[in-house]
Amino acid sequence: MSLGRISAVGTVGSERSRALRLERESDDRARDERQSAPIRAKIKEATDIAARTAGNLIAAERQVELNRVRRELTSAPSPEFQTVDYDGRFKSAAEVTAGIDAAYAAFKARTADEDVKLTYDFLQAGNWQKADTTRLEVWEAAYQFCLRKLKAVEDKYAAPDPEPAPEPETLAPEDKIVADLQRQLDALPVGNSRERERLERLVHQHQIKKELLLDNETFRNVMLSICDDSGLQIPAKVNLQFLDFLKSSAARDYQQGLKSSNLDEYALNLRLAFSQFTATDSWLSVPEKQEQARRRNIAGYTSDQVKVIVGSTNSYGSGSQPGIR
Repeated sequence: MSLGRISAVGTVGSERSRALRLERESDDRARDERQSAPIRAKIKEATDIAARTAGNLIAAERQVELNRVRRELTSAPSPEFQTVDYDGRFKSAAEVTAGIDAAYAAFKARTADEDVKLTYDFLQAGNWQKADTTRLEVWEAAYQFCLRKLKAVEDKYAAPDPEPAPEPETLAPEDKIVADLQRQLDALPVGNSRERERLERLVHQHQIKKELLLDNETFRNVMLSICDDSGLQIPAKVNLQFLDFLKSSAARDYQQGLKSSNLDEYALNLRLAFSQFTATDSWLSVPEKQEQARRRNIAGYTSDQVKVIVGSTNSYGSGSQPGIR
């Protein structure tokens, strides 16, 4: 047999051997896959059950701790709670009662029923022995104190934030909500005025939230500074209520300053407005409190007092006028 013939036979044998080896390896992998599939399924099932069980146990433990904190807040005084003491400014018990009722009514009008009850029970547990509960800010301070205690428990059991999934939509989340509400409005049959009003109100609220809360970086920064200085937690719902307040006549003293391009003036007026909105000022700086007092003094002046301050007169006769040549 020639060397060429031997070489050709060797090559064919080598290729056949390689093909058989690859076929055996493929069969081995398929067999391993068939054998391991039920094992992996059982492992996944056991893992899922364990995760659900652990999740249920953690949720139950969290609820037990929340209940414990609520019980502690409403059953005994909290030495950490500090607020404005009663200064004895009322002349009779009837005036004190009327003041407490007015402050409580104002607090109740802007707070969820469950939170009102928690705050009331907290103060009644011995935390209003010296507190001036005729002041709305005392009720707000008590409410925020309870919220911080409960939030500490929530944070302890909060799961880490998952990685955000990529957003396939080209619209921002708030724009998407508005667009979806608008589609519902457009598809609404004629005559359903109640549903139409509800949808239009939601569209308006989300537009305000987008334009004034999400797109307005200056507003966000000032509100964050208020959170830092006051320790308050300001939900989006309260932000929207605050925006409505800024457009009302009650905020007219701040509206001109909020139109200013001067960021310091804008921030000052926004902070003073929020102080009036929440009836709290403990977090304002000393210069801000002085400006607040100055504005209150001016608001209390009569027209004649204002004329004296600015040097104005009602006489427009032939005599010379101060400052006019």
